[in-house]
Amino acid sequence: PEIVAENLLIYCRNRRAAGWKVVAVTMLPRGSTAEFELRRVRANEIWRASTNDYDGLADVAADARIGSPGAQYDLSYYLADLVHLKSAGYTIVAALVKAQIDAIVQPPVATVLQDFRFQPIFAGADFFPLGNLP
Repeated sequence: PEIVAENLLIYCRNRRAAGWKVVAVTMLPRGSTAEFELRRVRANEIWRASTNDYDGLADVAADARIGSPGAQYDLSYYLADLVHLKSAGYTIVAALVKAQIDAIVQPPVATVLQDFRFQPIFAGADFFPLGNLP
């Protein structure tokens, strides 16, 4: 887990050095092996402690509905493969990620999207949305 976590943190540092804003996301439970769960918990601990390597952390693993050990067995959020989320699970992830983006981006994303002026332009069969951000 240390190697995986460190490789992702290196990736985050490199993106930030290139001028990007980075939101990291913790790892959700998956499958049914105890070995994976131990590695997942350790990787998430490393990411939570590495706050200087990203601009925001969407800690999906801290959400009891989808992130606690065994949450993958709740088929209201997970598919039967015990790995992938259903729409209800992704709705939780999206809210957590959006909260981190809103904390970084000023004005918040919802304000930018609300003020976005959508002007469709057709060129043959292609569709190009254009707009002016405030």
